[in-house]
Amino acid sequence: MKNKLKQTIQANAAFSGLSGLALIFFRDQLARFMNINLPDVLLFIGIGLLLFASFLLWTARQQPIPPRLVTFIIWQDWLWVAGSGLLFAIRAFGISTVGHLLIGVVAVVVAIFAVLQHKYLRQLGA
Repeated sequence: MKNKLKQTIQANAAFSGLSGLALIFFRDQLARFMNINLPDVLLFIGIGLLLFASFLLWTARQQPIPPRLVTFIIWQDWLWVAGSGLLFAIRAFGISTVGHLLIGVVAVVVAIFAVLQHKYLRQLGA
C-alpha cells in the first residue's frame, strides 16, 4: 500500500503541477474562457499550485512518508474542493457556466485524490 500512496501523491503532484502551468501560461485565454476580469488571479493560483506540487513531490520522496504530511495534503485537497463548491454555489465573480463546469471537473479530480490518499494512508495503519 505504501507504493499506492506514493503513486497517488505523485499523480496529485502531476495534476497540480500541470494545472498550475496551464493557469500561468494560458491565464489570459482561460480568463476570457471563464469570464474572469483579472487574469492575474489565475497567475497567483497557478504559482500556488506549483508550490503545492513541489511539496507533494517532496513528501512522496520521504522514506517513510510521514502520515501527518499525508493528512495535511488530504486537508488541502478537501479545502480546494470546498472552495470550488463555494464558488459554484454563490456563482462568484461572474464566472461563466463553462468556467464553473471546469472548476467542478477539477474539484472532482481533487476529491478523488483526497479519497485515495486517505484510503491508502488508513491501509498503512496510520
